[in-house]
Amino acid sequence: QAIHRCRQTRLLNAALSKRLAGSSVRVASTSDGSSSGARSSGSPKFAIPGGSSHLTHFGFASDFKEKFTLGEYLGSGTFGTVHVCIENATGDKYAVKTIPKKKFGGYLEHHFVKRVQHEVDMGNHLGRSLNVASLYGAYEDSAAVDLVIELCT
Repeated sequence: QAIHRCRQTRLLNAALSKRLAGSSVRVASTSDGSSSGARSSGSPKFAIPGGSSHLTHFGFASDFKEKFTLGEYLGSGTFGTVHVCIENATGDKYAVKTIPKKKFGGYLEHHFVKRVQHEVDMGNHLGRSLNVASLYGAYEDSAAVDLVIELCT
């Protein structure tokens, strides 16, 4: 059963990758005019402006440390680490995937940009799904990208 579910996930990812190729996403604004953050109205949309070549940053919000408190370590993988984070305004718990930025010649590395862009696009297109952790916000600082996602417990 787990193998079947894994195969379904791979097929879904492959189908979405084909559908997302060449598509562009929009940045959603919250009621106060700020972009990309947890608790935005409707389905959150996060964009990487100007394509993926010669980027020095993604343009995501930079106020993660002001809005969230980092909690316990949950795990790590090939691309980053995952912690619990708590939204300061509400006390709600989320997971945050922290992905260190990879740069080459002062610009973000092309494959890194594509990886982050793919993950954000998947979160945008799938929205709230029963089988995939929802993306609530995308943040960045000079060293890393922080993706705030649903905490699955």
